[in-house]
Amino acid sequence: MYIGFVLALLCAFAAVSSGLGYRLGLWHFSIGFQILKWSVFLSGATLIILLAGMFFIQSKTRMDFFVGFVGFIICLVMVYVPYSWKRTLDAHPYIHDLSLIHI
Repeated sequence: MYIGFVLALLCAFAAVSSGLGYRLGLWHFSIGFQILKWSVFLSGATLIILLAGMFFIQSKTRMDFFVGFVGFIICLVMVYVPYSWKRTLDAHPYIHDLSLIHI
């Protein structure tokens, strides 16, 4: 549980630092997007690990469950926000798509 919580915090830190690193001139924006992408993928894997830990580990205390639940919420937000951005992006045509212009 605690490993999943630490992974969730690391993913959230990586996602936040991906944009801040670009703003501070530490790396190129494409590197920031790569960091964001991999932090979301790792959050999805951590989400599965935390779910398995919360339901299948027999000897857990209330504190273990609370830490796992907080990590689960962090990972859920980390996965849902980029998913909603992608859904919004796919709902509209790309601005450079010229196939919609009829001559």
